[in-house]
Amino acid sequence: MNRFKTISKALDSLKSGKMVVLVDDHDRENEGDLILAAQFVTPEAIAFMLKYTSGIICIPMHKERLDELGIKLMVNESENTSRNKTKFTTSVEARHGVSTGVSAQDRTTTIKALCNPESSARDISQPGHVFPLEYTPLGVIKRRGHTEGAIDLMRAANLNETAIICELMNEDGTMMRGTQINEFAAEHNMEIISIEDIYQYRIYHETIVSKEASATLPTEFGNFKISIFKTEIDDKEHIALTNLKENQSEALVRIHSSCTTGDIFHSLRCDCQKQLEYGLKEIGKNGGVLLYLDQEGRGIGLTSKIKAYLLQEKYNFTTVEANEELGFPVDSREYLIAAQIIKHFGITSVKLLSNNPKKVEGLIRNGVADVERQPVPVFINEHNKAYLETKEKVLGHILK
Repeated sequence: MNRFKTISKALDSLKSGKMVVLVDDHDRENEGDLILAAQFVTPEAIAFMLKYTSGIICIPMHKERLDELGIKLMVNESENTSRNKTKFTTSVEARHGVSTGVSAQDRTTTIKALCNPESSARDISQPGHVFPLEYTPLGVIKRRGHTEGAIDLMRAANLNETAIICELMNEDGTMMRGTQINEFAAEHNMEIISIEDIYQYRIYHETIVSKEASATLPTEFGNFKISIFKTEIDDKEHIALTNLKENQSEALVRIHSSCTTGDIFHSLRCDCQKQLEYGLKEIGKNGGVLLYLDQEGRGIGLTSKIKAYLLQEKYNFTTVEANEELGFPVDSREYLIAAQIIKHFGITSVKLLSNNPKKVEGLIRNGVADVERQPVPVFINEHNKAYLETKEKVLGHILK
């Protein structure tokens, strides 16, 4: 498809042994990395990288391959305090065919040993001058890093899933950004792609949800079909209640995050139970899909949500302040699972029952192109006034 023209060109470049530039998200390092398939490494390519980058030559690899070679993480994941949790291993060197290990030729020899399927731990010595990085399973769908982006590109190009990456740097020692990266790529005739490009390519071509079970479910709001979905992302079970006609492509949809305190125990701290009931009534009457996602407490889980409640009681924190005090983002929810379940049912046009514009943005970003927001009534009581005020003023909900 034309929408993936940029990434298609990048894959062609990689398959022909050329480098591409992979740019980061603005809320991470906002950097550009040179990417090369490790199977095409040459001393000339490494020399080029050393000239225009930080010189820290990194090799994204799968954990299984690292284990085969006896290469371990530099620090355990639980002890990794770096900002982006990059999984550096101990540095390595080829055991044979190198001198000091630091020259372009020696690093080439080391990289060839790493990507050679015949190599074993006997062929690698530690430490050295090349830095393997451990890939996070599911790649950019799970972690939006250059490590994951590079391996995802190798897989998409049907190449050996070992890559070479290094951060672009200016002559004055500062990191290349924005227009500097664009000018560099143009000068050297390289394709530029982003982590988001790879993410969009993958979610278009791949399905990460699977329906595990379904049955009819008569309720006081009407007759529904209940379906249970699991995903490759986590071990959670997500629920879809559907009231659809055959081959229906337009539908009323409610995305509801699980709320044990509200939905089951009818807590007055929030408006969740009232919103759930409203969604069931509307979809029971008009048809559609209600997604009940395991995203307790905006994704932080029930235990952490109750801890946040205590902080609100003790220090008069808002829900957002309490989440941040516990070390969580303002909102941990993602909408890829919701989008893929919606697409599973063949729905391409959504009227979304929600006061949260971010849910609309989340569905569109994750492949549901036609989304229109349909407001939900505001259910206010003396206990949830501050909660609703935070939703409106801090989280951007439209409460009219």
